[in-house]
Amino acid sequence: MTTGMGEGPSDSNNRSSTRQGRGAGSLRSHGAGKWEYRWGTDGVSRSVTLYASTETAAWRLARTERDRRAARPRPRARAQSWTAESWLREWVADESRWHPSSWRPSTRRRAVGLLHPILEEGAWTGKRLADIRPSDVTAVLRRQAEPGRNQKSPERGWSDLTLHHLHALLRVAFRDAVGEELTVTNPVRDAPAPKQGPKRKPQILEPDERRRLIRACLDADDPRLLAIACLAELGIRAGELRALRFEDLHGPFGRALTIERTTRVRLGHHDVTEEGDTKSRASRRRVEVPAYLFQPLYAYRVKRIGPILTDAPGPNSLLWESERGGYLPQSALASTLYRGLKLAQLDRFLCYPDRTPDGQSKILATAFGLAPLWEGAPICPRCHEPHWHLRVHDLRHSALSAWLASGHTPQAVARRGGHSTITLLSIYGHGLEEQDREIARKAEEAWKKGE
Repeated sequence: MTTGMGEGPSDSNNRSSTRQGRGAGSLRSHGAGKWEYRWGTDGVSRSVTLYASTETAAWRLARTERDRRAARPRPRARAQSWTAESWLREWVADESRWHPSSWRPSTRRRAVGLLHPILEEGAWTGKRLADIRPSDVTAVLRRQAEPGRNQKSPERGWSDLTLHHLHALLRVAFRDAVGEELTVTNPVRDAPAPKQGPKRKPQILEPDERRRLIRACLDADDPRLLAIACLAELGIRAGELRALRFEDLHGPFGRALTIERTTRVRLGHHDVTEEGDTKSRASRRRVEVPAYLFQPLYAYRVKRIGPILTDAPGPNSLLWESERGGYLPQSALASTLYRGLKLAQLDRFLCYPDRTPDGQSKILATAFGLAPLWEGAPICPRCHEPHWHLRVHDLRHSALSAWLASGHTPQAVARRGGHSTITLLSIYGHGLEEQDREIARKAEEAWKKGE
């Protein structure tokens, strides 16, 4: 094993570098500070995801991770004495420890809590690790899909995406068991992964609807409706908004918000909020705020803590707080958004009793096929009438799509929205149809002029 941790020789074709030496492994870049490190010990290939800004730092973290894995005591007992439950508990305990090789918590470590229901229920109690079959894995996944498993909706089970994550975790856990020579085959590899349902397409507000929603929220003089206006105008994520502090609001000459952190809900605890780094490096940005939105933000700040030149009171001075203090709940944003839709009279997103009389007349027109406002909309379980549902995250889709449709360059929109340009075009490309028609129209005009 090499002693120095300088940069290894790089391969420009696959953007990977290899360290010469026994067990040194190779490092491959996946962009945006993400690296995949692969190495082999005892004939077993291993890999780990690292987060570092440079290749030198990535090699330093790779050595730390390799030494940590090598120092971990290997199980001496063979498959005859290891049960599936004991191995999963050992694997969960090891993966739950803090890894010094990552400055950002990985999805795999955050999702380790998905295995706790299997361990608490004793689904594989007494079963040897070598006796687990693919049918046992499928039975566990089906059991978690039964009603009563979902904490947010007791009448439902785990979602398809959550079951897919659980399947991936079990596959990694049994793959590590194969690497430790505790079993011969990985049964999860032969068990079919749960099929994920079709993703819900985001509802995009029309420019006039978005303008009406922002104006109605600003006229209401309500702090939470002001938060909805910020989401609809600035296109920031809900987690980023909940983590904003008063020191992130700059002015009066440089009217901007600094996005440096985000919040997420702890897995398995829908009422516990954790704060961490942003989703990606591009998400750490400075967002300019227009004057008509900055004025109510400044008035709200003066009302809370005084003029903008004063210091914020304490390190936890959140811009928006719950009634008991602390982070604003995600459910509060959803209910406030619905209240803003009522004030803006956007009937196609409202339940039947909350629509305006004009909207009720549109329902009759729709019944006779005269108005396509609710055409194709799902039936609401609350009012049993068809209407569309607008999520909080759809405000971000509406903002970025409006910026693209208004003619701004993808690079500028990506920087303001905290995306890479490629990701922006792959997600929000539906806002470019009008520009596509404009290109075709100009091409036709140029063709006629040349004749």
